[in-house]
Amino acid sequence: LLLLAAAFSLPWLAACGGGGGGGRTPAASQPSAVQPKANRLDGGPGTVFVLNASLFGPEPAVSVDWDFGDGRVATGASTQVSYPTPGVYPVVVSAVFP
Repeated sequence: LLLLAAAFSLPWLAACGGGGGGGRTPAASQPSAVQPKANRLDGGPGTVFVLNASLFGPEPAVSVDWDFGDGRVATGASTQVSYPTPGVYPVVVSAVFP
């Protein structure tokens, strides 16, 4: 099994205002076969981010895990997370390939 991970900061600043996502793709901290992408759905309290991991490997990933930087986690290539307060949250996505 091969474990690959990518880490990035997901900034949510109160001054960002409302409106749609903008499709910002955070830069991964290291080159790998896991590439994260975040889209912001709104800019109000409890802002929701849609997170997707592009996975590149000779075979499908066995598992994909997210750590949202605030004690919460999720599984799967796509997920959503909302944060109650503005801040910069360190998000880590990891994938296991056979």
